[in-house]
Amino acid sequence: MHGSSTNKIDIELDRKARILTIRIVGEVTDERALREIPRIWRDHPEVRDCDSIIDLTRDHGAITWDAVTEIANKWHAFAGAADIGRRTAVVVRNALWETIVSVIAMRFPRRRFDAFRTIDDARRWLEAPAEQPQATSPQPAPAAGLDQP
Repeated sequence: MHGSSTNKIDIELDRKARILTIRIVGEVTDERALREIPRIWRDHPEVRDCDSIIDLTRDHGAITWDAVTEIANKWHAFAGAADIGRRTAVVVRNALWETIVSVIAMRFPRRRFDAFRTIDDARRWLEAPAEQPQATSPQPAPAAGLDQP
């Protein structure tokens, strides 16, 4: 646990399932997030091989886009290629936050992101086998006006 009881960053590392859970609670500042989140990685370097749950249900939205971008850059430098294909489930409280997650996901192009309303749903998604991208050759576009079977 990092921080005071009202504004904090909590972590839980499930080594068996290879899932890192980070909970942002209250008004965590940019400075605090930029200090504490990379510290989690340094203290637990095995997280580069983990999927993650980011619980924002009790976050008050104090972390700015600039800080998210800087965290993303630091993560890419830390994780390298180990990040490819990993998944991040973000637990949010409403549809607005789901949209924000889709924007945040753009900063982490090697990971698959999805938003959930409960920790249980997020964990089920991460524990399910990951869908493998299928290599397919491009199909020609159907001719205009022709019905497809």
